[in-house]
Amino acid sequence: MKDLHRCENMKLAEAWYEQAEGYFVLSLNRVATEIDLQENHHLEEEGQTIETVAIKVLYCPYCGEKFDGASNSLSPSFVHHDFSKW
Repeated sequence: MKDLHRCENMKLAEAWYEQAEGYFVLSLNRVATEIDLQENHHLEEEGQTIETVAIKVLYCPYCGEKFDGASNSLSPSFVHHDFSKW
């Protein structure tokens, strides 16, 4: 996958950008910690993805840079998946 934007503020997070049909999507993962494992018997190991969210964006919410080729109009939307209850 082509690196679309490298933001210094995101370097410690499991987050990335993808481009699709004239808009950009910010994807964020939440991974299991030791505390999550103790609180939820469905989880198996630390680092396991337990939630993910994908949000349409025009700008990087961390540094404010507008993405090259991003449409000027956008219908706000997101997709959320919670894998911690499976």
